[in-house]
Amino acid sequence: MHMDSQTAAEASRGAPAVRRRHSRRTLAALAGLAVSAGLLAAAPPLLARPAAARPLAASHGAWLATAAIAARIEPAVVDINVILASGDGEAEGTGMVLTSSGLVLTNNHVVEDAAAITVAVPHRGTYRARVVGVDPAGDVAVIQVVDAPALRAMPFGNPSGAALGTAVVAIGNALGLGGPPSLTTGAITAEGRSVTASNDVGGVEHLSAMLQTSAVLQPGDSGGPLVTRWGAVVGMDTAAQTGASQLVPAHVGFAIPIGRALAIARAIVQGRASATIVMARHGFLGVEVANPQALPSRQQHHLGTEVGAAVLAVVPHTPAALVPLRVYDVLVAVDGHSVANIRQLGAAIAAHPPGSALTVTWVTPAGQRESATVHLTSSPMA
Repeated sequence: MHMDSQTAAEASRGAPAVRRRHSRRTLAALAGLAVSAGLLAAAPPLLARPAAARPLAASHGAWLATAAIAARIEPAVVDINVILASGDGEAEGTGMVLTSSGLVLTNNHVVEDAAAITVAVPHRGTYRARVVGVDPAGDVAVIQVVDAPALRAMPFGNPSGAALGTAVVAIGNALGLGGPPSLTTGAITAEGRSVTASNDVGGVEHLSAMLQTSAVLQPGDSGGPLVTRWGAVVGMDTAAQTGASQLVPAHVGFAIPIGRALAIARAIVQGRASATIVMARHGFLGVEVANPQALPSRQQHHLGTEVGAAVLAVVPHTPAALVPLRVYDVLVAVDGHSVANIRQLGAAIAAHPPGSALTVTWVTPAGQRESATVHLTSSPMA
């Protein structure tokens, strides 16, 4: 189907793949405005190509080029796995390592509504991560990997040259399967595309200035790099056009120009909140609570105390779940300071930024007083 640069392309909501009881969130075209010249950091030197590189799914004669790209880029590509705070399931996406200290660039829609985030680093293991900040309008997010060893940063190179017809390789966590990243080949087929992105719950966004590619993108690829044949990252995989079946890979994909994505990421890392950039300034424990006195009598009799914040639900994989806190435990103190109700608990948690270590104290249904140290994560950012 032909579309000129002024025509909105219908696309489904962007790749993370989401595991739910009956549905999967599909790829979406989300975001990206104009290309910005500024990069977050200077590109490190080219990585040495390994002696033996695996052949990849490309035309004969292009295997060597694709393998060299994989050797250079894959060490800085990570898999992102999200537990949704809404309780709707899990999501998977892709990220690009920005710094050796563990800052990672991805799409906002990969981590929105995240109660807990883990990042799988090639040959290193899996680590917790927290949101640093997001730009929902630009569909850009920066997350921080926690307690990971020094990571390999993405060698972005010179992002110029993403002209019409440029041969590219798309790299990502296709279908959220994990393991070595998937690689698909194609070309830049249009620039400056306007896209209407929709999700499976009826949300719609109108976006502009996207790169269009014929490289196949699938759920889970969002946040991954779109790379030229000479190894420069020119875009962040974000969306794909869908037809009658959302499970059939599309040859109409969309990527945010990398200059724009990195300019937003730089503002996030520098803490420059704006009309579109939201910083994750508050920690998240991961419990649903109520004042004991407000509960029906049939629930009150389960509690070991009448003062504090009674736990009604615990979000999986959050700091509260790792303690573990359980339903009908009553939180009564944070860092030794008593909390008499849910308002005081909320204020005590919000006073600490994500990543903070603090001590929480609770009373069990049997009346036993217990304490543990938790490391707060980021509050869900829908």
